[in-house]
Amino acid sequence: MSDLELHQLRHRLHEAEQALEAAERRLSEAALQRRRLAQRLAEVQEAEQRRISAELHDRIGQDLAALGLNLGLIASPRLDRAAIDARVHDSRQLLERASAVLRNLIAELRPVALDEYGLFAGLRALGEDVERRTGLQIAVQGVEPAPRLPAEVETALFRIAQEALTNVAKHARASAVELSLRAVADGVRLRIADDGCGFDPAVRARGPRRHWGMEVMRDRAESVGARMLVDAAPGHGTRIEVEWEATA
Repeated sequence: MSDLELHQLRHRLHEAEQALEAAERRLSEAALQRRRLAQRLAEVQEAEQRRISAELHDRIGQDLAALGLNLGLIASPRLDRAAIDARVHDSRQLLERASAVLRNLIAELRPVALDEYGLFAGLRALGEDVERRTGLQIAVQGVEPAPRLPAEVETALFRIAQEALTNVAKHARASAVELSLRAVADGVRLRIADDGCGFDPAVRARGPRRHWGMEVMRDRAESVGARMLVDAAPGHGTRIEVEWEATA
């Protein structure tokens, strides 16, 4: 082997070592990103569980305790008919209120329409629920993808829309939201646009850890291979687009 050939071989070996080191760095960064994603999603899930627990305790728990008290009093021989009727009427109201809270919590956790009819049906149910609870005007447009999207994609896109509408209701000072699901190429595009106060993405990116809403949505999108775009500016509302395409 000549000196030139030896030099070329060493050069190729060096390039191969550099390529291997770069691949190892990318793998390490990807693993770190996955761990951070898992941590963020776990924290979001824990916060949601605490909220639901508090909702069950503060609203349903108290109503059920009052209902139990009423039933105990109704069984007492000391009450006259009018007092019993009043307790029965109050018990019915307590039961209706507890049932309504429970239905709302079930819908927030996993709407029946999403499982039975698909993503667009789930988004319509979500829009109607948020509109009823917040007074926002929510227009839901689009069609149900055919064939249906993979279950994990439906869930991720639904949770992104849910988080986006929650952010609008809490922070945007908006009056109306457009929520749409459209077919694009071999996939779909989810769009959530509001007419609220907007924000500066550069400032938000430097904000404290409690402003993780956008990061969580982006992580959910990336977890199913989707791309998320955020277009926002102070005084001009916010537009979020998530595009997912099927892989061959």
